[in-house]
Amino acid sequence: MITALVDGDDPGSEATELQVSTIADNWIQLSYLVCGGERNRALTIVKCRGTRHSNQVRELMLSDQGVALADVYSSGGEVLMGTLRWEKEVEEKSRALLRQDESAQKRRELQFAEADASARIAALQLDLERQRAALALYARDDAARHLSSGERQTEVRRLRGANGNDTATSVARRRKASPAASTRRNGNGQERSRRGE
Repeated sequence: MITALVDGDDPGSEATELQVSTIADNWIQLSYLVCGGERNRALTIVKCRGTRHSNQVRELMLSDQGVALADVYSSGGEVLMGTLRWEKEVEEKSRALLRQDESAQKRRELQFAEADASARIAALQLDLERQRAALALYARDDAARHLSSGERQTEVRRLRGANGNDTATSVARRRKASPAASTRRNGNGQERSRRGE
């Protein structure tokens, strides 16, 4: 393992005086980024011969728990590390929570609107059923009125016809009982009816 200091961030300057970088299989670069009043360490893999590796810049953090790598935050082409990264992550989490709350609120509003529409539809269906029942009751009542009127007229006709038959029968009986009252003899001794007179 060989360590060497490299001056500058220009890729052309990433070389050692002994040119050992040409024969090295793995090259890990540790750089510093001073931004926002902080000095942060960045770790990148310049090359790793024959092995798949990441080309992303990672933040190297040294803490009481040891060495750790964290993803940097890229915002508008700028790489954020340290406190700036933490602030940006907190801001993004706050925005995500806000979007989640807005989505939940919108979902609740849509559910309320759906429940309200369902209740209105149910009320309209009940009102429609009530109107249909009232219409059916009115139709039955109207039919009953017509039927009652027809039955009453039929009964009246029957009763009138029965009275007329009884009257005719009684007249016929009276005629049979008293023939002198219904006929008279004329001067020639012939009988003639009152109607002929």
